[in-house]
Amino acid sequence: MKMLQVISAKQLNDVGGGKFTVTIANPIAVQYAGLPAPGTVLPGAQGSEVVLCVTTTGGIEARPKGTAGSWESCTKSNGLLVFSPFSEGTFVIPFAVGA
Repeated sequence: MKMLQVISAKQLNDVGGGKFTVTIANPIAVQYAGLPAPGTVLPGAQGSEVVLCVTTTGGIEARPKGTAGSWESCTKSNGLLVFSPFSEGTFVIPFAVGA
């Protein structure tokens, strides 16, 4: 059994106002806690650097790097990335504080 990785601080992009986006590869290259298995192709943009997108239903997609709308933005709270697109739901993914 392999340990899961978590999103690191170096993958976070500060977009202002206490909000961040998360850069990952699509297809997913690493087994991150809270994300699909490596090799999974998320709907949307593909490439070595895309932005994670969480829909109001908790679905996970990818957008071109630099996209920073309500679907792609999150806040940091106690080791969690908190996504609340348009306040229609709240979804979390763990991340490494200070890593």
